Amino acid sequence: MKTIMALSGLAFVLAACTSTFSQADCEAGDWRSIGDAEAGRGLPSEINRHIEACARYGVTPDRAAYEQGRQSGLQRYCTYNSGIFWGERGAKYSGVCPAATETTFLQGYAFGTELRVANNYVSDAEDALEEARENRDRRSAREARQDLRDARFRQDVLEELNPRNPTSVSPFTGSQ
Repeated sequence: MKTIMALSGLAFVLAACTSTFSQADCEAGDWRSIGDAEAGRGLPSEINRHIEACARYGVTPDRAAYEQGRQSGLQRYCTYNSGIFWGERGAKYSGVCPAATETTFLQGYAFGTELRVANNYVSDAEDALEEARENRDRRSAREARQDLRDARFRQDVLEELNPRNPTSVSPFTGSQ
């Protein structure tokens, strides 16, 4: 049974890795928007996979339009604020930013990662405090309260160091 589940899981992963473009997708492809959307999420270029998928239907994607969109998406993605956004979410960085903007993005990404860690500490401390209260364990509750105070202090310090309001800028639109 475990083998069947593992094989079906593997089949699902392999299917997800192949392009899912249908003939209608290929024919109606707004290649500029597709390139923009993929780069805006920090994905490596997928144009070769799209070309391969659409060749089955006799359609050739517009590489120039895709690359124009990709440059637009990378301009939005490769920023400090976007780095914070993706770092807070634990997203993997695929090395897509040009050298001119990569350092700035990675600084934000590192900061966002620190915020995620601090938020996890707060969440873990809150859980420990709740568990100590449920078990009526006063000593554990005292320790958990102190851990929670420490975690919230760390979180507050990071928020104070943050040069932007975490909810003020969307990395997708540049506005709220």
